[in-house]
Amino acid sequence: TIWDMANGKEVTSINLNFRGACSELIYSPDGKKIACGDDEGAISIWDVSTKTEIRTLIGHIKRINALSFSP
Repeated sequence: TIWDMANGKEVTSINLNFRGACSELIYSPDGKKIACGDDEGAISIWDVSTKTEIRTLIGHIKRINALSFSP
């Protein structure tokens, strides 16, 4: 669920079908994408407006503990 922090109301809900438990979640600086790092070492990138998965990055062998978007 995505909330508007200014008024405390729900904006939308996204059913993100992650492979494992989402251990780290971050918004892109423009607010258009969400990245989720899971317990199995995968990172899923989602489009907020279309609620669709853009890409899954696989290669880590352990839980994702931190994420950051880079310009």
